[in-house]
Amino acid sequence: MGNNQQTSNTHIAIIGSGMAGLSAAVHLQQLGHSVSVYEAAQHAGGRTRSVHLARAQVDNGQHILLGAYHQTLNLLHRCQIPEHQCLQRFPLDWRVGRLHLRTSKLLPSPINLLLGLIQAVGTTWSEKISLGKLMLGLYLKPSLSKQDDISVAQWLAERAQSVWAIEHIWRPICLAALNTPIEQASAYYFCHVIRDGLLGSHRASDMLLCKQDLSQALINPIIQYLQSQGVNIVYSHRLISIEKLNRGFSLQFANQQQAQASHVILAIPPANLSAFQDSLPQAASWTKQIHYQPITTVYLQYAANISLPAPMLGFPHTSTTNSIELQWLFDRGQFAQQAGLIAVVLSAHGKQDALDNQQLSAEVIRLMSERYPEWGAPLWAKCIREKRATHRCDVGLTPPNMLTETPGLLLAGDYLHPHYPATIEAAVQSGLDCARWIEAQDISR
Repeated sequence: MGNNQQTSNTHIAIIGSGMAGLSAAVHLQQLGHSVSVYEAAQHAGGRTRSVHLARAQVDNGQHILLGAYHQTLNLLHRCQIPEHQCLQRFPLDWRVGRLHLRTSKLLPSPINLLLGLIQAVGTTWSEKISLGKLMLGLYLKPSLSKQDDISVAQWLAERAQSVWAIEHIWRPICLAALNTPIEQASAYYFCHVIRDGLLGSHRASDMLLCKQDLSQALINPIIQYLQSQGVNIVYSHRLISIEKLNRGFSLQFANQQQAQASHVILAIPPANLSAFQDSLPQAASWTKQIHYQPITTVYLQYAANISLPAPMLGFPHTSTTNSIELQWLFDRGQFAQQAGLIAVVLSAHGKQDALDNQQLSAEVIRLMSERYPEWGAPLWAKCIREKRATHRCDVGLTPPNMLTETPGLLLAGDYLHPHYPATIEAAVQSGLDCARWIEAQDISR
């Protein structure tokens, strides 16, 4: 896929090689701009990255994409990466506790979800009717406005959702999508996730799981495409200062290297923006108020013949236990060719925070042995914590604008999306928005 127009005289420096930075780089390169990507680490990917263990290559956390991730899928297409090469697509198969709800890939949305709800097992007809009314109402009517934002817990209470429905459907969805408990989470963001992810276009609710680790499935192919198109990817370059010139910017890196650019896109975590307080005081001030949520993943390697009944299983919340609670299990043998490897995912803050990695792994193994005694002990275990996996989607959260106080200096990242939580799709859309703004300015000259 070649350039869409003649090369311009702009040179854009993108700081950060996560999905936001890579999305901006692809779009700008295909529009004919000169682009350089500077990454502080020795590898690309940001939070969308893999971790090399002695026994396996795994992800820093189990990432789920949805069929509703249109710009992410379009990014793969533009980089000439076939979806089937890197992603395994599954129709929604929701198994939490005794509830089992699945959708058909043959029916359009939302009919497939409503029919799946009718045919669901492990729930009563009164529950199905209550859930159907809520989903149909969201499909037919706009979501609430930011001015009317309330917590997800209050929003569900106002719609007479039962404790059973909350613990088997709404709380698990909120934790999986917003990484925020329903008592704190914004109903504004939650409604957008439900509308676009479960009730959106055809097969929007499909789950897309990487066939390999994230680096091999997504990041490396995009990097290879960009390099084949002449984009300069530079590693081990940590930006320490940005100087505004009469025309463009001068960039200073920690390794004493310098670069110049007509535009700069800061596609870095919001916590890192405070280092550039002078260039973007408003955004840096906003980041001081943001709260972060962790995601903890315990990888358990069982014998190769061990398998779950589905790629993903969930567990309902219960307040009666003093132990940690299992939330999600992923069978990586069913989509990543890692037979017997189970990823146990614990979202947000919880009792797991008080345990060190060894204690947490031991407790997870104990809980798994209670549920699956026939499996025996795992061959090995590894705990990976992302302490700042996402920002917390609080009620009334209003992210900063991608346009900063300094003309030509832009922000990109999942935290900037006006109505999506911190997801790969939000990051990709943010990078695309920056690229489109630069192109609009270039055309208007």
